[in-house]
Amino acid sequence: LSRIVRWYFRKYSPDQEIQMLILLIIVMTAAMLAELIHLESIVGAFMAGLAVNRCLRGTKTHEHIEVLGKTLFVPAFFLSIGLSLDLPKIWESLIHHFWFVALLSAGLIAAKFAAAWVTGAVFKYKRDEWLNMWSLSMPQVAATIAAALVAFNSLDANNNRLIDQNVLSGVLVMVVITAIGGPILTEIFSKRIKGECAVRDEAKENA
Repeated sequence: LSRIVRWYFRKYSPDQEIQMLILLIIVMTAAMLAELIHLESIVGAFMAGLAVNRCLRGTKTHEHIEVLGKTLFVPAFFLSIGLSLDLPKIWESLIHHFWFVALLSAGLIAAKFAAAWVTGAVFKYKRDEWLNMWSLSMPQVAATIAAALVAFNSLDANNNRLIDQNVLSGVLVMVVITAIGGPILTEIFSKRIKGECAVRDEAKENA
């Protein structure tokens, strides 16, 4: 779909109204194809987003799509996810399997930290730089929630879920922790890097 649309855009250069209409056609076509092959709706929406992003990249319509996505599609996505969650069961899982949930989040944070530390050591980044990499890569939000919900709603040959309620609850807690902690740490490390750059520039000017 993206290749066909990009070819059409290059050859005919349609107005923004036509581009928006083509965007809606792409989304509807991807949705129908996803339903036809029994694909999960979240995965179908992700594939449609990739197609739209590729065909509209570099056009003025792409800027409008970003605004539309941030103000309508993304909030609708999280709202639909929130309505599908059973909060009492999640709270029960947190109480009875606290250490599992805690170690799941700690394992992810530690793995991200190790990856950033190794990368910083290989490319000789400063401490605050690789720590900033760590904080930027920490948040797990949309894709993680989508994958967890798909696995939770999927059944094997014996009608058993691929992941149980405890794992889903642990993933949701991990999403909350990383989505809040990541931006906070990023702001701290970014300010440190900015301060170091300012000191370095001032030293160069004085020299």
